[in-house]
Amino acid sequence: MFDILSIGRIILQLPSFSNVKSDLIPLAFMALLFDSVIIGVWYMAATLLQNPGAREAAKNEFYQFVGTIVLISIIIFVITTFGVIFYNGLNSTSLMSSSSIYSLCNSIAAHSQLGILNPSHSVTSHSASLLVQSSSSSAAFPGLCSLVNSPSSLTEMVDYPLAASGVIVANMTNQTANNMNSFFVYDAFLGFLETVSPTIRYCGNPDFVQCLGPIPLPNLFFLTVSFTPYSGISMIYKTLAALGSVLNLAFESFIVQLNFIAMFIYVWPYLLFIGIIFRATVFTRKIGGLFIAIAIGVILFYPSVFAIEYLSLGNGIGSALTASSSSTISIASAYGFNSLLSENTTYIPSSVYNSISSSYDPYVVNFYDMPQIKYAGKAYGCWPAGGNLIQAEAEDIAYLFIPFSSIASMINVAASSVISTDPIKSFYLPSYCSPAAAADTLYTLMDEYGVISVSAYFLPIINILIVLTGIIGLSGLLGGDTQLAGLSRLV
Repeated sequence: MFDILSIGRIILQLPSFSNVKSDLIPLAFMALLFDSVIIGVWYMAATLLQNPGAREAAKNEFYQFVGTIVLISIIIFVITTFGVIFYNGLNSTSLMSSSSIYSLCNSIAAHSQLGILNPSHSVTSHSASLLVQSSSSSAAFPGLCSLVNSPSSLTEMVDYPLAASGVIVANMTNQTANNMNSFFVYDAFLGFLETVSPTIRYCGNPDFVQCLGPIPLPNLFFLTVSFTPYSGISMIYKTLAALGSVLNLAFESFIVQLNFIAMFIYVWPYLLFIGIIFRATVFTRKIGGLFIAIAIGVILFYPSVFAIEYLSLGNGIGSALTASSSSTISIASAYGFNSLLSENTTYIPSSVYNSISSSYDPYVVNFYDMPQIKYAGKAYGCWPAGGNLIQAEAEDIAYLFIPFSSIASMINVAASSVISTDPIKSFYLPSYCSPAAAADTLYTLMDEYGVISVSAYFLPIINILIVLTGIIGLSGLLGGDTQLAGLSRLV
């Protein structure tokens, strides 16, 4: 018999498809029973009043009643059968198998603050956030790593494609967070160099010790010369503000996706069976059909689209394809953009350092393994040694305290400019970035943003439009609402 307390119990933990079905199906049958009573009264009243139109409408509603009973069986069969088939299909691939996704999840969780991956390793002070849950609570989210670790039950298999999508999105979120940290280091390093002002002081007093204190009266003169050799970097430094904004927006985009994935892993069984309940009565049929369509959209449509994209692009777009039985051709060569990987204007360095060429190998475009900002800085010499910003600044400041160091650097710049055909030389510092190198790094960051924007904006927008289109179409087939509070205008 239906027990309302059981609903409260399962709401406090990650819902099981079977539990939600057993708890809410009685409500669905009660709604069907209520609808059948309405149809019976409707038909008898129309017969007594000899109203053929109302009687025909009652007959049509009876057909809807029968159709709803059949629909419940079909929907439950499709969800369970397709979910298991979908899981087995993904588990047979190298990129989205349970072992691969679980290994990826653990790798991210070991170096990330995203508690949605593994709440037992998260910081309990952030337990109020959806992304971070306290492991001490019995109602805690089990974590995506737990959901993708060798699913065995029906619910776990149905949840797996959506949970695997969440792990991949979490990986991109973590990459973006690392890029934001690297961007801060590069931005702060240029900001420091922009304001560095070496100062040369000279006083006419023969007693050098007196020149170190306040200006003494016997001095014939006291000369102070100060200059900012890297002030031109301000043009590049100010441009970085726009890149920082779009990088922050990309991070927020991934966070929103993660939150929605976690939310729908929780609510899709409720959406499905509450939709079935509402679908059973004539008064709530539209909202019921919409709820069912949303549940199917988030558990089947979205993971399907995401899996197709990831399996197609997850290995990068520079891998080789078989052109014939005896030869291979790279994707880059097939589409004619081989030069994009090596041209100076479009070259993006990867994390692989080639000791033979003393440079970083070109980055192979992969929208799920984004280029890293720190390697762009390293490739052009605009990165503090070891990424330690404080140490680099301390070295430069200590160097400028050495007597005559600024004069020696000025002489070196002047001599090099006379000898070399290139009149632009950099003032020497132990840790510095020349204006030309800073400009090259900026151009590379813009190229990297082109890759990041596809992952953070373009692909998610395409996925949303495809899923919304599927939900609208399915909702219409189920007699549900197709306006989605105005969202249908987007598609």
